[in-house]
Amino acid sequence: MPSVSQNEDGKLEVDGVVFHRDTWDDGRPNPVNPFYGLDDIKNKHDMGSKFGKFAMDYRYPKKEMSYDEEILFQKEFCEGLGFVQKDSNQWPYTKWSHKLKVDDLKDLLRQTFENDLKEEIEVYKRTSQELKEYNEDMQNRQVFANQINDFLNFRNAFKIRRTSFKELIESIELSIGKGHYRRLASHKSPHGDYRYIPKEALVNSFEAMAYAKEWLNIFEPVITELNRLEDALKMPYDLKGDYVNIPTDKIESMWLSDLVSFRYQDFLTFLMDFKKRFGKDERWNRDETFLSGWAFPNHDDGGNYRNSSEAAEWDVFNTQKDEYGRGALTWGVWLSELALNGQIEAISDPNRMQDIVNLTNLNRHRHNEKYKLYEKFPTVLVSRMEPKKEVE
Repeated sequence: MPSVSQNEDGKLEVDGVVFHRDTWDDGRPNPVNPFYGLDDIKNKHDMGSKFGKFAMDYRYPKKEMSYDEEILFQKEFCEGLGFVQKDSNQWPYTKWSHKLKVDDLKDLLRQTFENDLKEEIEVYKRTSQELKEYNEDMQNRQVFANQINDFLNFRNAFKIRRTSFKELIESIELSIGKGHYRRLASHKSPHGDYRYIPKEALVNSFEAMAYAKEWLNIFEPVITELNRLEDALKMPYDLKGDYVNIPTDKIESMWLSDLVSFRYQDFLTFLMDFKKRFGKDERWNRDETFLSGWAFPNHDDGGNYRNSSEAAEWDVFNTQKDEYGRGALTWGVWLSELALNGQIEAISDPNRMQDIVNLTNLNRHRHNEKYKLYEKFPTVLVSRMEPKKEVE
């Protein structure tokens, strides 16, 4: 697990990545350029008007002046800097001109009012540097936030189906109560309340409801496991709950030590084991090939054998990692690519799995201890795509 160390310059470091601050709880710095809009000016007349405005803002006499006196004050100020007014056949019918080029006039304005804006310029420089540091920190913080988001989104793949299926069941039961049998008996499209029902169960609402109830019976205990996984993975306290993605204000305000405390590699190790519980496999000793629980098609959450159902064949690793369809990458492909690229430090680690399963699935933990599965399970640690330790 990454740890936070403090450098001699007061900055923080995590695995070689430098952070400027422990928290940005005051939010994103907002530098206010005292010369805002100056770079957008393209002609000399607008530059003359800009000089006049700055004169009114920073060189205004202490005495009260009428409108005409203010216009004269601006005119005399600009003329004192070399501006002249020329007639024009287009509005405005008198325009400012100057022998200097526009870019040189911009430099002249900055020089003219530099002392008047000394404090504002210092604040602008300081907040601009803070914004640079904020952007650097947020980019690095987002890396750790994305790791937590992977866990949140994986769990959400189950939770959104649970919510959808419960709403579907409630809707169908309400329609049954109202006697809408003809509508319920018709074929359903995979949209709306039926979007997570497989096509085989879309023949009518009754088959869809049966599938939904079977799914909830099988996978609600899994959601309980994944909720308990929060503690095993050291989920930051501020992020416990029903987040889909961590909001920016949370990423800003969290203490760095809390943000990096999440055990992402343990999560990946858990997934490598958890993945084996899905899909069909007729091996008599299949349940001895993983540690996190029992195979879903054949066992309940207590390890008791049962007849397989259609809902038990659902495999979260065949679903899109991006639930909202912004990419075709499945959880299974994503996990396999991480493993192939050497980005999962422990493909299997019975010591960590023992700690995790003890918190997430106590029945299975006792089973593993009874049959000494933790001792029999191989340890495979990976570094730079090459095994660095393997124990049988």
